[in-house]
Amino acid sequence: MTSWDPDELAALRSVFLEEGREHLDAILDLLGAIEHGRGDRLTEVELRRKVHTLKGSAGVIGLGVLSQEAHFLEDTLVGVGVRDLPAIKKIVQRISLELERIEAELIDRRLGLEPGREDEPQPRKRSEESVVRALAELNAQRISDRRLSDRRREESRDILRVEAERIDELMDAASELVIDRTRIRRRLDELGGILLDLEKLRVAQKSAHDLDRELASSIASLRSSLGGADADYETLTATARTLQEGLRRIRRVTVDRVFHRVVRPIEELAAQDGLRVRIISSGEETEIDRSLVEPVSEPLLHLLRNAVAHGIEPPDERRRAHKSESGTIWISAQHKDDAIEISVRDDGRGIDVEAVRQALVKSGQLTLSESVELDQDALFRYLFQPGLSTRGIPDQLAGRGVGLDVVLSAIERLGGSVRISSTPGRGATFTLHLPLATTIQEALLFKIGGQVYAVAAERVKESVEITQDDIGYDVGPSGSRRDFIRVSGDLIPLLRAGALLGIPTPPLHRDRRWALVLEAEGERFAMTCDKIIGPREIVLRPLPPLLRGLGLYSGATISGAGKVQLIFSADALCRWAVRGIRGERPTPAKGPPRVLVVDDSRASREALSYIVAQAGYLTETATDGHEAWELLQERSFDLLITDLEMPKMDGFELIARVRAASQLELPILVVTARTGDEARARAIAAGATSVIGKPLEPGDLQNLINAALSGRVRKTD
Repeated sequence: MTSWDPDELAALRSVFLEEGREHLDAILDLLGAIEHGRGDRLTEVELRRKVHTLKGSAGVIGLGVLSQEAHFLEDTLVGVGVRDLPAIKKIVQRISLELERIEAELIDRRLGLEPGREDEPQPRKRSEESVVRALAELNAQRISDRRLSDRRREESRDILRVEAERIDELMDAASELVIDRTRIRRRLDELGGILLDLEKLRVAQKSAHDLDRELASSIASLRSSLGGADADYETLTATARTLQEGLRRIRRVTVDRVFHRVVRPIEELAAQDGLRVRIISSGEETEIDRSLVEPVSEPLLHLLRNAVAHGIEPPDERRRAHKSESGTIWISAQHKDDAIEISVRDDGRGIDVEAVRQALVKSGQLTLSESVELDQDALFRYLFQPGLSTRGIPDQLAGRGVGLDVVLSAIERLGGSVRISSTPGRGATFTLHLPLATTIQEALLFKIGGQVYAVAAERVKESVEITQDDIGYDVGPSGSRRDFIRVSGDLIPLLRAGALLGIPTPPLHRDRRWALVLEAEGERFAMTCDKIIGPREIVLRPLPPLLRGLGLYSGATISGAGKVQLIFSADALCRWAVRGIRGERPTPAKGPPRVLVVDDSRASREALSYIVAQAGYLTETATDGHEAWELLQERSFDLLITDLEMPKMDGFELIARVRAASQLELPILVVTARTGDEARARAIAAGATSVIGKPLEPGDLQNLINAALSGRVRKTD
């Protein structure tokens, strides 16, 4: 029989410890309210629910003593209610001591100490030593800071000099405020859902006058608290925005810092190549976020090299074209709305459109007929393809064979875009469009295949609901299919996001779907999605190393629930929409079975996910039946493992919904602390395949999982 791995068990118990303390604090608060006459029937219901969750979570990861104490407390509450508070408090005290023992055990394990050794340092002694050491370090730091502050006051009475790293730390803290605010908003939404459930319950129980009065009072109190929390949330939002804007102003520097980095190297390289070039800059006083100076300098340097290598003609050629022998390159910067634009313009020969066509045909990216069909703007977009060059021999000026793709990828990582315009014989212009704030941005969140994605809000023009009948198509370059829809009378390209990402069609396929109308690279296009979540203020994070080369994403963010969400590059999506995609959404791939684990306890979810993973299966989690039902509609699973008692939608209703949907044919295992015959019979009647009680052994559950996935489990009564 499989048992817990010691390291994994210690990790799971660390997760449980935090959750267990939260449950204990809630239990103490509820008991305090009851003791001082502020409790009612709903308070007792919530108290029993907290105790039940604590019992189940402890049982899942083998904390038998704690699970038994919680079970004893639950039986007491069911039997005599809260009439015997002294007895209840004694049990709660034992639970508290058991949590302290578990914490001490985990500390000993981290310190490498064997439990029960007589020479073991006492936790209090270790804590005191740590405090003394921390106070000494803090005092030394204060003395150092005071001396530094004194020197700075002597240097200047009007200017505060702050190290850039400290400002960056403050900006990171301000960014974390946004994440914290998102979490608070999530909690407020949960409270709103509870309020709605209470109001529904009151309507359902309106014939019971006493219960109706209690519910009415509770609902009024909850509504008042929710209103106050909403007001606090708005105050926090205003404070956070004031802090963010102040820090942004502190972080801004003038763009001449970027210009100074790139002008001199280009002038020197041009002279070595026998070219006469002068560079004229303007808008140097335009402010730019300090964090952009380094990332923008390299792509700007590459554009200047490109202007000299491909744009500025040799002196004799310029004389024949009736131009001055010295070529000119203008670099400029300006604020535009909530962004900054930096442009590089030259008075050279312009982009040779025919040479670009030939390079595309030679590289095999397009056939001759396809290249002829493309207009100039569409053709210029191909200049950003990796490996495309119109210059035969790469050198220092031409970027050693590195194309404009490096410019685009660098700018898109910053949440920006690049535009090209050119006039034959008159020159070319490259314009970089960059956000003023590189850390916090407004975005629209939406779901595709159960995953949440984001795109910059400024690129979203509207959202429309479409059916299959609204979609037309033609065949694009290289035989790919290009879809179109009509929006406000105009025919625009439609990108099927599911096909692009390789995500199978959802099990419960809907006739109507959403499409986001976006604007990028001067074009409007639409992209399908399964569900629109709405606008959010997000904190930008760099992409993980494995995703940086894809080009489809410009960054990532962290949700209020701690999940990573990828941010699409609107420009990359536009290129896919225009180019077209081969085929429709794929059918579900044959791979390891996917298991959905549903439990409102984080510790239980972690433990169950570990058991599923150890059995060799893929796992996803949901915190309640409502979230699980959403996931089941968006992607395919082979097995459902669920608890019974959960907020929003309990396990019984979830099982019933799954069984009512003919497309969802999957076994359902119930893992619950409610092991009585009535709960078991009710779960089986709703459609559960099997019921297993907490606490459980990993091997027992793995055997049930293996049996369910191989079709060997039958309903048990």
